[in-house]
Amino acid sequence: MCSSLRIMIIEDEAIIALGLKKSLTDLGHHVQSMVGSGQEALELISKVQPDLIFIDIKLPGELNGIETAHFINENYKIPIIICTGCSSREVLDNCKKCNSSGILFKPYNDNLLADEIKSAVSKYKNNNLKTETYKR
Repeated sequence: MCSSLRIMIIEDEAIIALGLKKSLTDLGHHVQSMVGSGQEALELISKVQPDLIFIDIKLPGELNGIETAHFINENYKIPIIICTGCSSREVLDNCKKCNSSGILFKPYNDNLLADEIKSAVSKYKNNNLKTETYKR
């Protein structure tokens, strides 16, 4: 398992955000911030500098989860796990387009959550290593 991570949760449904926070805390991680919209996340991200972000696809406001994830990937070096209750082809394609490091399907359990974190962090590190090697 990866060491303790500083995590940001972007989720507009408080009960889901609190459940995810509890699960992450039980796994030994520190949830630094929980916000309910993409705009709030973008205003806070440079201040809290999380190691990992969980983001819901459906968010209120100007930016949905996919748009927010895309912006974060373009401007910050932080792995993102997309959270969704929908597994349609369109959702999966959008997750690929925004370069997310992982997808967590709701409902989830702690074992699935731990596996997805490990996989996302590993994928993110491998992708960055390939990018750095390519730049040389």
